[in-house]
Formats: sequence, C-alpha cells, structure tokens
Amino acid sequence: MRIVCAFFVMWALIVPAFSQTELPAGWRPIPKQKGSSVRMDLDGDGKPDQAVLATDGHKQKAFAIIAQKQGRRVTELMECGDTAAICLLQSLPPGRYVTACGKQLVECNGSPEEIVSKTPLLSMVINENIEVVFLLQGSDVQRIWLTD
Repeated sequence: MRIVCAFFVMWALIVPAFSQTELPAGWRPIPKQKGSSVRMDLDGDGKPDQAVLATDGHKQKAFAIIAQKQGRRVTELMECGDTAAICLLQSLPPGRYVTACGKQLVECNGSPEEIVSKTPLLSMVINENIEVVFLLQGSDVQRIWLTD
C-alpha cells in the first residue's frame, strides 16, 4: 500500500502543471510540440500563467490557464479555425506593435491602431500569416489582430 501511495505522489509531481488543470470536457492539451504551450504572466498579476493549445480530436483552440489564490481559472482564448494548417502560440517581447487596424488592413471599429507594452504579450500565429495578440484583464479577453 505504501508503495502505491508513493507512486501516486511521485506521478503527481512529475505530470506537467497544465495537464492537471480542468480544460472543458472533451478537450486535451496537444502533445509537446513547438508553439503548443507558452508559460508567462498573462494577466499582469506577477504570477506565472500558461497558454496551451488543445484539441477535441477535430478542432484546435487556445486556452489560458490563469493562476489564482484558490487554484486556476481556464479561459478560452480563440479557436484556430477549420482551415488552419498551422496554429502556434508565442511570446512577443515588450514593444510597440502596429495592429491590422493601424495598417489599414481592416476597419478599426474600436480597435486600437497600435499596442505599446512594457511586458511580453501572448500571440497566436495561424497559417504563418495571421497573428492575433491576447490581452487579459480579469475574465475579459481582448483579441487584437496584428495581421489579417
């Protein structure tokens, strides 16, 4: 019995943190591949959070796993889309980024023309030519397109 208990304790310590979270039913993290997971402070509270790509066997979505005092909160960021051959998460360095609105690629409709950040930003690249930045504030997610 002690050996079984010791085994489960060791297994719990070895399993990556994101696999211990509660993704929505039917969704599972995509196995470790480049761009499938990014660990960084997503909500500006100074605690490390994680963004992961997950699949239900048919579609891919990005989820944010936010560290909180009482466990973690999982927030859906965006679906990669039915025609996405490539979907990658990445961390952008602090800096100034002109958005698709600022480049006049799309109508602005309230979107900013640029983003200026003093901290790293989470972005998702779809099919190597579409890039979206995610800004998290509380339970709200703002999606800002850098390219279209």
